[in-house]
Amino acid sequence: MKTTSPANSLGIAVIGAGNIARFHARAIQDLEGAHLAGLYSDIPEMTRKLAGAFGVPAFHELDAVLDHPGIGAVTIATPSGTHADLGIAAARAGKHVMCEKPLDITLERIDRLIAACAESRVQLGAVFQSRFGPGARAVHRIVRAGWLGRRTVCNAQIKWWRTQQYYDSGGWRGTWELDGGGALMNQGIHAIDLLVWMCGLPAAVAAFAETLAHERIQVEDAAVAALRWEDGAVGWIEGTTAAYPGYAKRLELSGDRGSVVLEDDRIVTLDVAERAAEAQELRAQLGAASTVGGGASDPLAIDYTGHKLQFQDFVDAIREARPPAVHGREARQAVALILAIYRAARGGARIDPRSL
Repeated sequence: MKTTSPANSLGIAVIGAGNIARFHARAIQDLEGAHLAGLYSDIPEMTRKLAGAFGVPAFHELDAVLDHPGIGAVTIATPSGTHADLGIAAARAGKHVMCEKPLDITLERIDRLIAACAESRVQLGAVFQSRFGPGARAVHRIVRAGWLGRRTVCNAQIKWWRTQQYYDSGGWRGTWELDGGGALMNQGIHAIDLLVWMCGLPAAVAAFAETLAHERIQVEDAAVAALRWEDGAVGWIEGTTAAYPGYAKRLELSGDRGSVVLEDDRIVTLDVAERAAEAQELRAQLGAASTVGGGASDPLAIDYTGHKLQFQDFVDAIREARPPAVHGREARQAVALILAIYRAARGGARIDPRSL
């Protein structure tokens, strides 16, 4: 863990003091060219406790963070429905913005956040740490290089388990107002983002969403969606927090020349008609368990490595004056697909998420 804050280091403050804020803070403390400059939340005792654990200042007013000359960026780790407002305030204060997934729970709010960051000429990134694992990056290269041939069936599956106590532990959890959705918007969004990153947004969605295994929540704990892409490829998304005891998130991509299966960040299947030697080497290299992933039955049972890799890209993007790997427009797509699924589940119609 770094203990110095050199003058040319980017100061980053964490907004939020809950579970995910701890992962953000831990990742920032290990970055090159940046340091953890403090924490803020609207719950003073939690803020003091977490700031004390990391040995950094605790801020109890948002304006104190936004006016601080030693803070050049913030990362937002608060309930999902608060993200855009906090990010817009930070952007208008000239701070770069990293935001925990999702960027917010409506596309209108997300678009306002993207516009505010563009107007203020600050960077906007969204945390999708699953993209930064070596397995996911290898699968992305395989797909883009055409190893699978013509796409046929592309699926994303997240069969996780969350207890009733998990939902009861925070008043915002499981609400439309602040969570913005359930198993898809909060948990399944990681697998959905990977699917969109690999395959793009589908052209049509049909879906069902239900609340089956939990009480006192407004949102779905089980959902399935059928997808069709413009090129004719089809697939499905399955997302749930009601599959005891919880299993690794899974991406299955098939074409007429090959198939690949990614579980968390581990390539468990790679069969291709050509490049057999290269495929065998990749399976050997990336078939072992990875630190990027997890959380199937416990939201805290994840490693911070993926966050660290993504935050380092964010810091480098600021220094190099380029967009981060997962910028605002990129992060918007997963939310668009999830909202299309919700709309299709409510109305029974086929929805084109590209039109939202």
